[in-house]
Amino acid sequence: HNMLARLAGHAMGKNHARVRKMIRDGLAQAIRQHRPELILIVDLFYLEPAINQLLIESGIATAQWIGDRFEDRLARNTGIKDFYFTDTGLIPLAERIGLSGRYLPLAATLPEMALPAWETRSNEILFIGAPSAGRVALIEQISHPILVIGPGWPALNNPAARTINRRISIKKTRRLYAQHKFVLNIMNESNVVNGLPQRCFDATMHGACLLMNSTPDTPLNFEEGKEIF
Repeated sequence: HNMLARLAGHAMGKNHARVRKMIRDGLAQAIRQHRPELILIVDLFYLEPAINQLLIESGIATAQWIGDRFEDRLARNTGIKDFYFTDTGLIPLAERIGLSGRYLPLAATLPEMALPAWETRSNEILFIGAPSAGRVALIEQISHPILVIGPGWPALNNPAARTINRRISIKKTRRLYAQHKFVLNIMNESNVVNGLPQRCFDATMHGACLLMNSTPDTPLNFEEGKEIF
């Protein structure tokens, strides 16, 4: 019921009241039908009051798993009993608004097929993600050939950079990680404090060498000198 969760946090438009009622009724029906022991909301959603109240009245254990910087209004999600963060730097931000939270990092699924041999992979550095000022500035300094994929990228002042300006699926992203020797990770300064994004786990799980700036969360997830495989 991921779509219900998304709508629960983002019901908008001229039919707002009708949509809110539809979402609340749908979620209530799902709770009655499935009788879950835990309701887990994955991502940063600011719950509509009716949805928040439904979670409170359900009496079911609830948790929210968040990976991005958030606004103070997250404290209004009183229907959530436990907050988990993929970034240790978000925990003190939560405590500042009266929420307690625990660290729960991201992970990756094992590849379904055998990975390509190292020598058959592309030497072109790969970066897949959205642009930010810091990311643009860094990539424009890289002299090694680099492939940048994602929507919204401006023209890069770097002859070594090749850009594919569109969004691609998770499946395609992982396939590309397995086809390249080097994957670049650049923190998005607007979202991340200490954390590691999904890219760090998916790229290494698919046998690529991850190039990144170290963060306080890096040693919590990777051991220095120890290969993933």
